[in-house]
Amino acid sequence: MGWKAFRIAVTDGGQIVALAQLLIKPIPPGLTSVAYLPRGPLGRWQDPQVFCELINAIHAVAAENHAVFLKIEPPLLSSQADACFLQEHGFHFSHATNQPRCTIQVDLTSDQENIFAQLRKSTRRKITTATNQGLTTRLGVTSDLPIFYELVCATARRSGCEARKLGYYESEWGTFFKNGQALMMLAFYAGQPVAAHLSYTFGKQAALFHQASADGFCALNPNTLLVWESLKTLKTGGCINYDLGSIPNEIGEIACHGQPPDHERSDGLWGPYQFKSDFCKQIVYYLGAYDYVYQPVLYALINSQFLKIEILEQPAVLSAKVERV
Repeated sequence: MGWKAFRIAVTDGGQIVALAQLLIKPIPPGLTSVAYLPRGPLGRWQDPQVFCELINAIHAVAAENHAVFLKIEPPLLSSQADACFLQEHGFHFSHATNQPRCTIQVDLTSDQENIFAQLRKSTRRKITTATNQGLTTRLGVTSDLPIFYELVCATARRSGCEARKLGYYESEWGTFFKNGQALMMLAFYAGQPVAAHLSYTFGKQAALFHQASADGFCALNPNTLLVWESLKTLKTGGCINYDLGSIPNEIGEIACHGQPPDHERSDGLWGPYQFKSDFCKQIVYYLGAYDYVYQPVLYALINSQFLKIEILEQPAVLSAKVERV
């Protein structure tokens, strides 16, 4: 989908001690590019000597591709010390993020009975009631993608936004499915598909990427049932963590100060937060995005034209074109 992936590693005595997956995408008309490092680097990259080796290699690849800037979103929890570390090395905080900065993550290491018991009482009731009212679920396969896409389009119309093309989901699903990393869960009522969830795994981590539902079936709570069924399936498959996706950054700030979030709000992403918090109270608040600017004038122009930085749309395929180890 237009991205090139460079895997860059720092070794010590033949062992990898830090690494980064650097993504490069040209900016039309192709004379420059953006460099992007999602949820990375990894390993001992904050060791001063290791960081020097790694960042110099990253800068070299970015320069070869005429990058305007480098955006990184490290897998670090929000902290002043880590923010200062990046600032001392020429990075500055950016409000234009691609990865969710604040999420809810369900710990799957406990047994299924304990996980169910930790759900809100109302959530447990919704799951039980959904099945009693005739909702059924099953695993989806590739031939179910048109069903999933119909539900995506219905959800988009309801929310007033535009759905991606079917080809995007086909590419994304196909990439993960062939490696055994995809889970589609479908819900039906009276034989009619009413909701669908797509989750993907990497190692022992899992994340809910997409959920969609038909109009008029909200009272049956199909999405609640699908999260529970997905959670059980992922746990059985060996996953230890299930990321339910983005919630408002404000909740992360509130949690950092030890305050309980407002459970009455439903505006913006607060509605999805209310839904996701039914399953878990574990709020994860990442450090956020930081940019290293190579071409200040073009960088300022890009930010002024589209602060959301549409060029950084989550890449569906992270296959390597060049590997440097």
